[in-house]
Amino acid sequence: MKSMPAILLAVLFLLLAGCGNNSRDSAEDPEDSIMITVTDVPTPEPTPEPSPAPTEEPVVLISPIPRPSPLGTWTPEAAQRWIPEDVQALSDEDMAYFQTEYFSGTDRSVTANRFLASDYDCPEDVDLRQLFYEGTTVENQAPEHEHETVYTAIADARGIPLEELWRGDLTKITSADAEAVLMRYMGLKIAETNGVGSDLMYYVPEYDAYYLMINDMSLCQWVTLTAGWQEENGDVWLEYGYSDFPEEPLRIMGIVRLTETESGWMIRENHRLGYFEA
Repeated sequence: MKSMPAILLAVLFLLLAGCGNNSRDSAEDPEDSIMITVTDVPTPEPTPEPSPAPTEEPVVLISPIPRPSPLGTWTPEAAQRWIPEDVQALSDEDMAYFQTEYFSGTDRSVTANRFLASDYDCPEDVDLRQLFYEGTTVENQAPEHEHETVYTAIADARGIPLEELWRGDLTKITSADAEAVLMRYMGLKIAETNGVGSDLMYYVPEYDAYYLMINDMSLCQWVTLTAGWQEENGDVWLEYGYSDFPEEPLRIMGIVRLTETESGWMIRENHRLGYFEA
């Protein structure tokens, strides 16, 4: 009977050891563990980048008569590229006629000067916008009461809202005046030209006139003839220079060819030769 406690202690020890093993196996059992995978973690929504503020499209200004920057420096030999070999120098009397009665260095309303504002090998290629940039006479501004109608027509033609249209000064040329000038100096109607530059001239049927928006004074205001020659067939070549104001030195040199017809002298081609360096 005295050995009973020892036997009970041994049994108790064995029971405790078994419980310990079961507990350890249970902790390592993957069936009983909590598995957290990446997919279980909610993915945060990306923060959207702020949209750039809308930029207002700038209104494109219609530029004034382009300055002929590609031209080089004029030299006395520049005209020889165009003039035929068998020519004779014009007399002082002929030079005076072309200077004071055909072209002019003192009167802005003489429209022959305007035909020297662009380069062309044939009259059909004259630049109409440069030709009519300041109208056909000194009185060339569109009347105030026509402005809103004309600006609306220009905005519609350019496909922009009226409030976005840059409003420059308006030059007005009636259809009759435009036809008369071309017939007088080239023997052409507008429809017979190639329409160079006409995309920046706006015809308004209500007033039967062409309009141009300008923001600068044009070239060829003041023309000075410097030399002249005549071919055997009668054609005349005139070398000239022009400046923005009569008191300023000549700035750009050029040469123009004219043919005499029953209707008078007609301009056939014009070429700017280069900058004049005094």
